[in-house]
Amino acid sequence: MDPKLVPVLPKPRSAFQGWRYLKANEAPADLEKGAKGATAMSEEMRRELGELGLL
Repeated sequence: MDPKLVPVLPKPRSAFQGWRYLKANEAPADLEKGAKGATAMSEEMRRELGELGLL
């Protein structure tokens, strides 16, 4: 198991303990793959852009 954390795009979902059991098409995309440069933004900015549907 890789100890490096990979930020993912927020995906509204109810609480769920089995993320590792999700099929690849159901899992949230890696943040950097889904939105280039998003990891350089602050969490607040990413959240606001996400609420606007821009991220």
